[in-house]
Amino acid sequence: IVILTTGISINKQLNIDYKKASHFGATIRTNGGKDIVRILKNNNFSIEKYSNDYMQFSLYISNEKFFDNNKFMRNLLSELFNTTTNLDEKMSSETVNINIIKISEYNKLLELEGKEQIRCSNNEIIIYSLNDNNIDKCKEILRKYISKEEKINILDKNYSIHKNIASGRIITSPGQLFIFALIVPDDVIEEQIATESILNLNFLKNGKEFQENFTTELTKILNKKTTNKKDADITFSTSEIVKSIAIGYKAILTFVGIYLGLIFLITSSVILALQQLSEIVENKERYSVLNKIGISHNIINKVLLKQIAMYFFIPFFIALIHSIVGIKVIYDSVVRIGLGALF
Repeated sequence: IVILTTGISINKQLNIDYKKASHFGATIRTNGGKDIVRILKNNNFSIEKYSNDYMQFSLYISNEKFFDNNKFMRNLLSELFNTTTNLDEKMSSETVNINIIKISEYNKLLELEGKEQIRCSNNEIIIYSLNDNNIDKCKEILRKYISKEEKINILDKNYSIHKNIASGRIITSPGQLFIFALIVPDDVIEEQIATESILNLNFLKNGKEFQENFTTELTKILNKKTTNKKDADITFSTSEIVKSIAIGYKAILTFVGIYLGLIFLITSSVILALQQLSEIVENKERYSVLNKIGISHNIINKVLLKQIAMYFFIPFFIALIHSIVGIKVIYDSVVRIGLGALF
């Protein structure tokens, strides 16, 4: 029962996570704050051939001095991280290391998705969570910290926490980029060095063939020796690539979960049926005695039905009680991480 229901649940969750993981037609990434469009043009690849709807943004990462003056922010981030992940190693408030995104670039991402932009003042920061399955828990933690009315000191400037939490994927990728991030006013990271550049795009045409042409051409470019070795650290993924990986996982999990679950369930029923058949001679003699002492066939049939039902349903109910615990644990894990290990 656990295997069967888990297979069905994970199969369903994979469908949900696949859609979340492919917001854009494609995502191209490289280290540092490099201009991806320029790098590709230098290698004779034109983005405009495949898309006229794209934007590039940069990721920054907090260094050891970023939250030096505010234990409050360190505690908030570590509690958010530890509450909504299943990692064995918990993040301590002294080791907070978190990605940072400019508010202007995040709003351009929302615009690319066709979503409403976030409005906040110049003295506010926004908590971003990758996994929107955990938004309620995050909001609860956030409300607790906001009620303290403490200011967040970042690089000697005071900021307050925005009451809402941003969530959802910001790239198309089969792997997760990060779990939490801060969306901050642009001037907060004027002196910070970008750790990664990311370009998201929506294709001019829908369809598998168009994306395959994009993948083939870009792969050929990336496989060639570039004139500048620093330009060679580019990776990319498309919604079709994510889809093909999702189908692979679904095929495996469907077989392991649903097929094997059904097989074990049928096997268990067959074993119980064989047990009844093996005892049929002994039971026949018992019911013959009941017949001889004048008990009607209807009553004997009812007794026989109850006996068979007990043999089948008592093991079933014991297994069901055991399964409820197992299913709950697995369900909580699936919802908590959103299958982040896969997507």
